[in-house]
Amino acid sequence: HSGLFRTKLNQKAANLLWYSNKKDEWVMFEKLFTPFPIPALALVYAVAECCVDEWVDDKWIDISFLSSKYKEAYNKHLANLKKFHAWTKDHDIVNSILTEINDNGR
Repeated sequence: HSGLFRTKLNQKAANLLWYSNKKDEWVMFEKLFTPFPIPALALVYAVAECCVDEWVDDKWIDISFLSSKYKEAYNKHLANLKKFHAWTKDHDIVNSILTEINDNGR
């Protein structure tokens, strides 16, 4: 795992949220979610931003992940992922990341 948007966080979060057991929607409806969707990866990054915010003052505080608070972060990550995908389309970087998440989540 190295490079922009290619981190261990991607796989760990996807496994925790969508691939944790055989009855999860992601696993049951594989054709609908292959490759791993860009919006789902943007959601992972927005959640990670919330987790960082919980530790902003070196002390943990519980922050609820609310759409009203993190919608802007989600939209920013989604836009950045889409831009990166467009800029690197010839190298197939984003698709390879999404395919890797999906394949390793099985």
